[in-house]
Amino acid sequence: MAEPAAYLLVALSGRSLALAARRSGRRAVVLDLFGDADMRASVEASLVVAGSLDHGFEPAALLAAADRLAPTATPAAYGFVYGAGLEGRPD
Repeated sequence: MAEPAAYLLVALSGRSLALAARRSGRRAVVLDLFGDADMRASVEASLVVAGSLDHGFEPAALLAAADRLAPTATPAAYGFVYGAGLEGRPD
C-alpha cells in the first residue's frame, strides 16, 4: 500500500499527534477543539471544530471540517489518525 500524501489527524487536542507527524516527516492536517499555536506551526492546515471536552465534537461540525481539509473527492490521498475524543463514538 502506498504512503498517503498527508494525514488527517483528529483529536480533542491534536498537538501531540501533529508534533509526532512533523518529527516523522509526514504531512498532516488537524481537526481539534483548541487550534493552539504549537500545533498550527507543525501542520499544513488546521481547523477548530465545535464541541467540548465533556461531550466531544459536534458530529455535523466534525464532518464538515473534515471535508474542508481532506476532501472526499480524493480519499486515498489522506491517511486517518484519531486520538482522544473519538474512542467512544465509532459511528
